[in-house]
Amino acid sequence: MGVPQGVAVADGRGRASSSWGQLKLTFADDRWKPGPLVRALQAGIEPEEGVLQLVLEADVSQLEPQRHQQALDGVKKVIERRVNAFGLVGSVTQLRSENRLSVRLLGVKDVAQAKSLIIRTAQLEFREQVTDASGSAQWVAARARGTDGREKDLPGAHLRSNAYLTTGSRSGLPEVAFEFDDEGSALFEDITSRLIGHRLGIFLDGDLVSAPTVQAKIRSRGVITGVTREAAHILVIQLNSGPLPVPVSVVSE
Repeated sequence: MGVPQGVAVADGRGRASSSWGQLKLTFADDRWKPGPLVRALQAGIEPEEGVLQLVLEADVSQLEPQRHQQALDGVKKVIERRVNAFGLVGSVTQLRSENRLSVRLLGVKDVAQAKSLIIRTAQLEFREQVTDASGSAQWVAARARGTDGREKDLPGAHLRSNAYLTTGSRSGLPEVAFEFDDEGSALFEDITSRLIGHRLGIFLDGDLVSAPTVQAKIRSRGVITGVTREAAHILVIQLNSGPLPVPVSVVSE
């Protein structure tokens, strides 16, 4: 049975009494001392410990002016999804400056990790190797025919929002498992069937993350290897939240 508001509750360690919109805790153990977060809340102020404040600027230089606000709205939504999935509390606010956002987060333990979570575009690409006129191997976009019969790249936009962190059955190392939608599956199947015995490069924001050799035709699922567990956790959140519609940079913190 639920506990109605306004009723006192005891848990054996102390007493808790509540009134409308207010909760008061009294602990019987005098050795318990409130931490900085509790002390700050008791004082009616926000704690500064673990607070990350960033001002971001979105690069909309490649967009027409009428699409600037749509891009800013998209950046705000993606960052909010990432922050919520990571379990942080905070806010994302658009500033008066047309292309800037203010991000304020509480409870941050690793600043570098939090910044990577927020500002990385997280654009996933799949590339294959070709040999140029000089005999050097170059990575180029892997292309295939889609369900409409047209040849096209395979972007990360075709990923479903169900990526997850797993462990390789043979390596015992962290991996990020992903799945494509119907269009992505058709493209991936075409690409992998053509590249059996060859490497398929998986790039994140232009950086090579993994380049496995294709062993067999694959339709809808794959894994990204070569990442640490912490990086894999961040990558899962970024893939499931979607890429930022435009790049962002930190202008102050």
